[in-house]
Amino acid sequence: LSMRASLLANAGRNDEAAAAFKQILAQNPGDKRVLMNVVATLQQADKFAEANQLLQDARKRGMLTEAREYRSLYSGLLSTDDWKGAAEVIEEGVSKGLLPKDADLAKAWSVTANRAYFTDNLDAAAKYYQRAAEISADGEEYLNLAKVYDFQNKRAESRAAAQKALASGVANKAEAT
Repeated sequence: LSMRASLLANAGRNDEAAAAFKQILAQNPGDKRVLMNVVATLQQADKFAEANQLLQDARKRGMLTEAREYRSLYSGLLSTDDWKGAAEVIEEGVSKGLLPKDADLAKAWSVTANRAYFTDNLDAAAKYYQRAAEISADGEEYLNLAKVYDFQNKRAESRAAAQKALASGVANKAEAT
């Protein structure tokens, strides 16, 4: 069954592969390798909600122990517009020391902030742009933070974030002034 599932996945027949991997997972619910195969095939079949549920269940059971597993979960949550769930997963991964403060984490915080912004949760957007900006290699997240503060009529905070954007090497300097 494992070989069949792998062959189906390699052939791009993700629905069938996911079904086969699920059968294996039902027999071995603690097998993280099989779990991640199910998740990967579900995600490739654009069944993010189902994959997210499996990963959330595994998270509750303490099975997620690697950065790639946390990334898979928060990426899936962002794909289904669950930015609040993604933020919770990212925070947990950081607090456990599993998610390093690198470009991937900066991008995750930035995408989370963006999703919060477009749901009119400006406080959350500012919080997550701030987190992204602190570890980002350029000043783009500080510029976005400045825009959020400006939209909230927080002029002093907006100016300070814009100055940090300039100091961090933002590409569009005119936009930060």
